[in-house]
Amino acid sequence: MTAPIKHCKKLDRILRSTGSHWVGNGFPVQTLFAYPELGAVLSPFLLLDYAGPAEFPPTQQRLGVGEHPHRGFETVTIVYSGEVDHRDSAGGCGHIGPGDVQWMTAASGVVHEEFHGHDFAQQGGLFEMIQLWVNLPAKHKMTSPRYQTILDSHIPNVRLPDNQGSVRVIAGEYAGVTGPAQTFTPIHVWDLRLSNTHPVQIPLPEGHTAALLVLKGELHLSQVETPINHAEIAIFERQNTQLCIKEPLIYSSMSRVAGQIGEDRDACGAGRSRDYDAKPHKKASARFDRNPYGTGLGGRTAALCLLSRRTALDCEPRLAFHPARPPSRPCGNRSAVPQANNVTALLLCGEPIHEPITGSGPFVMNTAAEIRQAINDYQSGKMGHLS
Repeated sequence: MTAPIKHCKKLDRILRSTGSHWVGNGFPVQTLFAYPELGAVLSPFLLLDYAGPAEFPPTQQRLGVGEHPHRGFETVTIVYSGEVDHRDSAGGCGHIGPGDVQWMTAASGVVHEEFHGHDFAQQGGLFEMIQLWVNLPAKHKMTSPRYQTILDSHIPNVRLPDNQGSVRVIAGEYAGVTGPAQTFTPIHVWDLRLSNTHPVQIPLPEGHTAALLVLKGELHLSQVETPINHAEIAIFERQNTQLCIKEPLIYSSMSRVAGQIGEDRDACGAGRSRDYDAKPHKKASARFDRNPYGTGLGGRTAALCLLSRRTALDCEPRLAFHPARPPSRPCGNRSAVPQANNVTALLLCGEPIHEPITGSGPFVMNTAAEIRQAINDYQSGKMGHLS
């Protein structure tokens, strides 16, 4: 049943990338939001880096980012294409591929490294992943580190009614199905695959932050004319309880619609997840600049190099990046009919943490004194090292 318009969440803003940069020598990244500007708006989510899509040639080199610290939050890595190997000073380690997730709780402090998987590096191919930073409340910032490897086969897949698509429940709960990720505060992380041939209503908690990142296709929201395109994030107001998506319209007299540049990628992990039924209820080159915030995937930036007194990793651009452009706008009088539009999107929803946010590079705490202590603890070796 279609939700009344009055229950649909209102769009607050659309975020678009303003530039790209390299993290280490393995991650071409667009930072789509960061807490210096949007910490209060997007709490408990601090930062989102979108790496790729980028084609990597076969190599014998280790591509990625070496030893670096974190304290005060969690990093969540979701792989859509390629492979990532992780190792940390608390004993956590893991190998993840398409459809898999790693959820690292840095908390009191950990040193880790992230590299392309060995086999992927040797074979080369398309690399695409997301890293999300999730804040911890003050009472949990100094808990012990934790590492969760969440394989695609362990992530439940909930089928939407009327062939509308599916919801992979990474964290939180959808339609009575709970995701495998353990979290410190109420958080929903859902990987959406939408056929988008019928309106879709997705229930969300009242008063929670909600954001939707489009990774493939374009998404049309109720009450909004402009679609959400590839690598764009829709931020919603916290009032109301339904995310309302409408079917796209195609104009029958149009001869061509310009779409996404790049390869059409299959949904990762298709056929490997557990399925549930929901109840009704040509390549382009690009230059990458350094991240101006001193943050980003892995936190391996100039600020961190000052902390660690190490040489910055090579950041020279060398790969092909797959950008996207929005579809052309219809003009004149056209007859509009619903049009199938396969969409891949990531939905983030969480209970806001109403606490001060103070950060520097790889550390996010509540006060400047806590940041100074984090720097001292790292430099004195209290967060450990990788052998």
